[in-house]
Amino acid sequence: MEYFYNESRGLTKVSPDSIQRFATKVENYVTYYPETKSDPYYPEIVDNINDAAKLCGLTIHITLNPEWEGEIEINY
Repeated sequence: MEYFYNESRGLTKVSPDSIQRFATKVENYVTYYPETKSDPYYPEIVDNINDAAKLCGLTIHITLNPEWEGEIEINY
């Protein structure tokens, strides 16, 4: 998660498309490794994604339910 955290710190300097791809990458990782949600870096990563998205005018809503193996809904 430290790698994701370090990458998330630079999100305010990238395009909205890059922010979206990064958010999807983190979401996929957390889906496969749900225990990472308890990592101390996780809330900071989410905050960095949200802060960068707000600066670009994006609204990102991520819904994760590790107990359900159906679709994951992402609304941008």
